[in-house]
Amino acid sequence: MSHSHQITFLRSLSAEEQHQLEELCRPLGEAELQPLHASPELHRLRLELGATEGAQEQAERRQLLERLLPWARGRSLPFYYPSSEAVRPLRRVAFDLDGTLIRDELMVLLARQRGCGEEMQQLTEAAMCGARPFRESFVARSQLLLGLSEAELLRPLAQLSFAPDAAALIAQLQGRGLELCLITGAYEPLAAALGAQLSLPLGCASAVRMEGGRLAGLFEEAIVDAEAKARYLEAWAGCELGATLALGDGANDIHMLSTAGHALHYSCIAPSAPSLIHLLELLQRLTHIL
Repeated sequence: MSHSHQITFLRSLSAEEQHQLEELCRPLGEAELQPLHASPELHRLRLELGATEGAQEQAERRQLLERLLPWARGRSLPFYYPSSEAVRPLRRVAFDLDGTLIRDELMVLLARQRGCGEEMQQLTEAAMCGARPFRESFVARSQLLLGLSEAELLRPLAQLSFAPDAAALIAQLQGRGLELCLITGAYEPLAAALGAQLSLPLGCASAVRMEGGRLAGLFEEAIVDAEAKARYLEAWAGCELGATLALGDGANDIHMLSTAGHALHYSCIAPSAPSLIHLLELLQRLTHIL
């Protein structure tokens, strides 16, 4: 028995984008793109695949996200992708950090202090688009930053900008009684400080090794890659996984997004990125997610 995967795109699609989507998904199964009855300017993609539920469905969601997410990320195109086990209302929300809650890539900001920001930007973008495995890329990128002092590691905190309405959204969700957490591959000292700024509890981040007050490397077993993100989400959400929303923007988030009952791809890097509160209000109108 087949299962219909349904992905709702949260901005209007051009005719060219509609064609690209159909071509992108055709190798996976029978795809149909239709305007929403409630909001005709938006579109929903229906893809018939073989799975019914459980691990097989999750594998199919991951396969579809691997195709779709790099394409959507390059167009700053948010989309919502629930599983067949998604339940409402939401009880928990998990956030990625770089590109999702902040407009900057932290490792690029760190690299600019070393004069290698452009090289880091290229390496980071390759990892976020899935062109290079995250763990391999993360180790290589960290080599460029060896020797940074503690003060230099925290300096990006004064330089970065947040996604539109990020703090307001977090406050609104907490006011509704939802459990929130930050799940990121970023360096733990930076992630903890940013989580504190946003009043967002830190779930997990990548530990760093300091020697003599300077960055000496990583604890490779503690790198938070795609698999580690998904494992943490499962442990944190427990029996409420179907009522959990995960937000992410890059290839390192695909496992987490395919594991959550509700997945929202959102990238805030482009200047035209929509407000997070606007997206939540739109989702509430379309799906009554809260």
